[in-house]
Amino acid sequence: MTVLVVGQNPAFTSSVSSTKNKTLYRLYRWMSKANVEHFSFMNAYEYPGSIKEQDVSAGLYEAHLHHKKIVALGNEASKALDKMGIKHLKMPHPSGLNRYLNDIEYEEKYIKLLRDYVEEN
Repeated sequence: MTVLVVGQNPAFTSSVSSTKNKTLYRLYRWMSKANVEHFSFMNAYEYPGSIKEQDVSAGLYEAHLHHKKIVALGNEASKALDKMGIKHLKMPHPSGLNRYLNDIEYEEKYIKLLRDYVEEN
């Protein structure tokens, strides 16, 4: 299964902070629980900071053509994919700052949606 995970945009810092590590750890855990062994990742917007709809990454449309399933992390990534007419599953952003993810049942509901989405034909 070829899965493309789309985030919003890169962080300002070039180093990976402990918060970012928690975000990546959560994403990898979700993918593992959804039985996704390998996936690609790219951001909808290439530059950190404020985003403008016209700044959607030129490579996003091309990248989606090479993947069977597309997963958006958060609202902004989902909006970019919607604007391009790309079918996808919208997941919550896996950031440690996302307080909804403190609710284990909420998180497990989305992991099940992810698993079902990647397993459907």
